[in-house]
Amino acid sequence: CSDYNLQAIPPDPSPEIEVTPGGHDFGSLNAADAGQDLIVGISNIGTDTLELHGASLVGADSSFSISGLSINSLEPGESTEIIVTYDPSTYEINSDVLSILSNDEDEYNTLVPLNGVGDAPVISISPEYYDFGSIYLGCDDTIDVRIENIGNVNLEISDIEYFASLPVDFGLQDHEAVNGT
Repeated sequence: CSDYNLQAIPPDPSPEIEVTPGGHDFGSLNAADAGQDLIVGISNIGTDTLELHGASLVGADSSFSISGLSINSLEPGESTEIIVTYDPSTYEINSDVLSILSNDEDEYNTLVPLNGVGDAPVISISPEYYDFGSIYLGCDDTIDVRIENIGNVNLEISDIEYFASLPVDFGLQDHEAVNGT
């Protein structure tokens, strides 16, 4: 038997990105409230410098925004953060993807899926427009105007007004006794 001198060959130095969380669902947020922030951590768990080439949102959903990268490279063991803000403007379902570009050979484009739901009242009035046309003197015409909430949070109507030029030939019937406030 011969004696072999075995030596372990160290692997080539390489950067390795780790992003946490790997995705996030903000859940339901009231559109009237302030947005909610998520801190996304970026770490280099490799053995060489991790170059960060940029971070951006893939979609055009304006309910999400991100802070910029504060540094462009991470040495092994170093970390940084990006803040993702979700701020819905109405009753809506939103999704987007945070993309982080780096020099990690097997994960050069790390994707973080983002989801959220905006809660809000949404008023719907129909018809939006109505032309009474020509009405003979002494005759009248009526139209039912439907006001409804197509959102998912209570809609509060504090007043209904209408405007007419003189002579005022229009009237408004309030059915609060039948329909409630």
